Amino acid sequence: MKGLLIKDLKLMANQRQFLLMLLVFTVLFMNTNVDFVIGYLTFVGSFFTLSTISYDEYDNGYAFLFTLPVDRKRYVKEKYLLFMGLSIFTGILSFVLVYGYRSMVQGNGRSQDLLFTVGSVLLAVCFMMALLLPLQLKFGSEKNRIALVMVVGGGTLIGYGIMKLLGYFSIDIEALFLQIAESPSLIPVVLAAVIGIVLFFSYKISVKIMEGKEF
Repeated sequence: MKGLLIKDLKLMANQRQFLLMLLVFTVLFMNTNVDFVIGYLTFVGSFFTLSTISYDEYDNGYAFLFTLPVDRKRYVKEKYLLFMGLSIFTGILSFVLVYGYRSMVQGNGRSQDLLFTVGSVLLAVCFMMALLLPLQLKFGSEKNRIALVMVVGGGTLIGYGIMKLLGYFSIDIEALFLQIAESPSLIPVVLAAVIGIVLFFSYKISVKIMEGKEF
């Protein structure tokens, strides 16, 4: 596990030009829209995980990688730990940058709303990566976009069907959402629980995908 993490971190460190561009865009956004920096850095940082998978696929990389003392379940676990670590790190980094900029330039860091923004972005990143990681492992970088469109479309249809089904059984969806909204402290707990369940099933699916691959 440690060796896989070091490998991926070194791969990312070699992308100096991209990291430099990321720094330049961050500085530009700090002067125009400081709040956007949180979402920008966190999403881009977490998406580095997908690029490491592309590098592993390149030139029969998997065939070589699994000749080492690395099993497929451990490989998948490392990717999920990597994206969560990158997401948390970039989320904290963006919070520090924006809070520092606001405090020095605007004289008011407003840490509470920044923490809410960081938390919301992290939840959104976790949901997106829970969807993208299995697709990347299954289809690779070339077919991933097509598969994503199909999954999102299918998910929308399933969601619509569930709403219709709940309406058929006379379950008041609006009242349910209003009840949750009346307890603001309950919203992040519910969202975190849902994301945790989604990540768990995403991880299990990814393990099954890797175990079924032939190299």
